Amino acid sequence: MRLPPELLAYIFALLASIDPPELYTLPMNGSPGWLAATHVCQRWRRVALEDPTLWAANISVPFPLGPRWADRFLSRAQDAPLTI
Repeated sequence: MRLPPELLAYIFALLASIDPPELYTLPMNGSPGWLAATHVCQRWRRVALEDPTLWAANISVPFPLGPRWADRFLSRAQDAPLTI
């Protein structure tokens, strides 16, 4: 059974609120948090990438990860209102 994309996106939003990414340092002791869900399969990644509100609602998360991640979150948020 496949979950509808809307439900999957809602689950990602819940996951993002309880499992934020942590800063990676060497050796790798950080956690990708909810971003790991975008690496499960192509469908999950597509659903996450196609939901600008997911990225806009978590815009403060990437700043500890560096400017490259902040740019990606802003790009993926598209025109959705940002929550900072």
